[in-house]
Amino acid sequence: MITIGITGTLGAGKGTIVEYLQKEKGFSHYSVRAFLTDEIKRRGLEVNRDTMTLVGNDLRAQHSPSWIVEQLYGQASASGCNCIIESIRTPGEVEALRGKPNFYLFAVDADPRVRYDRAVLRGSETDHIDYDTFLANEQREMDNDDPNKQNLKYCIEHADYRFDNNGSIDGLNKQVEEVLGKIMYRRPSWDEYFMELANTASKRATCDRGRSGCVIVKDRQLLVTGYVGSPSGLPHCDAERHLPGRPPRHRPRRRHPLLPHDPLPHLRHAHHQLRHQACSVRAQIPLRNRERRTLPPSRRATGILPRRNPAIRQPVTLWLELLLC
Repeated sequence: MITIGITGTLGAGKGTIVEYLQKEKGFSHYSVRAFLTDEIKRRGLEVNRDTMTLVGNDLRAQHSPSWIVEQLYGQASASGCNCIIESIRTPGEVEALRGKPNFYLFAVDADPRVRYDRAVLRGSETDHIDYDTFLANEQREMDNDDPNKQNLKYCIEHADYRFDNNGSIDGLNKQVEEVLGKIMYRRPSWDEYFMELANTASKRATCDRGRSGCVIVKDRQLLVTGYVGSPSGLPHCDAERHLPGRPPRHRPRRRHPLLPHDPLPHLRHAHHQLRHQACSVRAQIPLRNRERRTLPPSRRATGILPRRNPAIRQPVTLWLELLLC
């Protein structure tokens, strides 16, 4: 689960980033502002900037500087989905979330006049003010020595990524997309790496019933790549096609071009992985050569493996992807 906290100056575009992450990336949204609004209404107070600040500071003083975001993070963690916690405003909130796995803090800013015009258009309960009041409210939340109170300056300075929102919405979304490409990147495992090589090799396959490739690896070193096809000098399945109207058990038996019955010495004990189960003859090849090899549970023709070879039904541990026709 990735958690993104969003901070920034008033009217800078925090909600715009939230909307993009929700609609385009499927993030869940948890808002400090919405949390405080519910608490203000529960206390029977008017919702405005002053009561927002008052109630927020009161809750933090009663519990802890990070209590509000801890409540929101608990809700997000229960869902198990990537989430956004909007309106991070105090040092205590930043420090608390820093201790959570895969947490990133975004900060967004723009010129004051641009932000004020956007706030007026937004028209929320706290936005019905003039420009001077807008600046005064922001200055009041910009810096404070009390860890229970707002300190936007601290939050912005300690953000992992900062966004300039003086341009268009598309421009802001592009900045966010570039950052997501960095934080959501995951280095592939060795299994995934070699399987991708096998998938690439499979594009050369010529059997129209099972286009697949393989890699044979030993000690994480690539030894061989190959793909399904006919032996040299014989027509490919794509050209010859399979004989119609004959069940698989009556088709002529053909040696598989990728795994000869007596593998070369340097291929013995190499590691294999299968995407589909092999036929009984081909499945016994690694067993005869003492290769560590296992098979996945599914195949188009389930049950083709002989019962006298239970060892070939063990879990996959190795790196050969091979789709046999």
